Amino acid sequence: MAKVFIDGETLTIEDVVAVARDGAKVEIPRSVREKVEKCRQVFKEFMKEKKVVYGVTTGFGALGSVVIPQKERQRTAV
Repeated sequence: MAKVFIDGETLTIEDVVAVARDGAKVEIPRSVREKVEKCRQVFKEFMKEKKVVYGVTTGFGALGSVVIPQKERQRTAV
């Protein structure tokens, strides 16, 4: 069975189709997992520090100036 490697740089529409339609297995290299974890930690810091960050602690588009209340952020923080 085919494998699709998610590395943050080479994903193609054909890869997406292979996973969605053909059941290709997805693999994420350790180096990519480490980068994701670092980003997760930055995200958590934004949440703790009550920073206003578009799309993270605010809505998107027309709601971009609407800050998500702290209690709502805590529900969705990972």
